[in-house]
Amino acid sequence: MQACLRGIAVRAYQHAPMQTLTHAVVTVDKGVAHDARGKPSLRQVTILSEASWLLVCHQLKVLQPTLPPYAFSWLNRRANLLISHRIFNTTDIGSTLRIGSCVLEITQPCNPCVKMDQHIKGLQALLTPALTAGVCCKVISGGYIKLGDQVTLTPQPYQALLL
Repeated sequence: MQACLRGIAVRAYQHAPMQTLTHAVVTVDKGVAHDARGKPSLRQVTILSEASWLLVCHQLKVLQPTLPPYAFSWLNRRANLLISHRIFNTTDIGSTLRIGSCVLEITQPCNPCVKMDQHIKGLQALLTPALTAGVCCKVISGGYIKLGDQVTLTPQPYQALLL
């Protein structure tokens, strides 16, 4: 299955609640429009794998058959984007992601902070292993994104030679 964009979220200021969007503009100067962390950096946009999040929720026993999906919301992870059908690994660092009309470079893993345990005890530890908390990206070229957009990963140049 093709990876696709399942969620978009921003925060107006540091520590503000995450607000979901159905579409957004992404720019080199500001990252996801209206997000407080969007200034140019290696952590301009953060992306969470839906599969990784669901695994963590299952391990924490916060997903139950009688509850709707995301009874424990991915917004608690405080990532900007949620994508389906993709689990990140260390070889993805340096690769690019095309989402809608924008291109992002995966620069580093997201490191979960102590705030994660404020939501549910044990969350930070479960998000710590190899890219489970997602990846950080910088914007290479801006554009428009919307829920349902296909997500395409292009390996970093030297990585393509190894495949």
